[in-house]
Amino acid sequence: MEFQNDLQKLIDAALSDSNENFIFSLGIINQKVAEKVLLESGLDIFDYEIIVDMYAIRHVFKNHGNSIKEEKRGQIAIEPTDIELISVVVNTYTNSVYYS
Repeated sequence: MEFQNDLQKLIDAALSDSNENFIFSLGIINQKVAEKVLLESGLDIFDYEIIVDMYAIRHVFKNHGNSIKEEKRGQIAIEPTDIELISVVVNTYTNSVYYS
């Protein structure tokens, strides 16, 4: 497995028939989020890196990328541009909901 410097190349690989896995760093979890997670859960995620790999992206598109299927679930299908937003979503975390 090798690090990919270009997120679009990683997405293209996920959408292809390739079986060579790549990983991509979306950056470090910010300190404010890490502090909030520590307070709410006791988990220390300071300096954790947000990583995605080709197989995770492939899974997301396979299971959540079909607009017809997602519409039936009341959802919107994932688009390649959504992958770029992962670090934004993680780093704007506001609260946790725990289900049992």
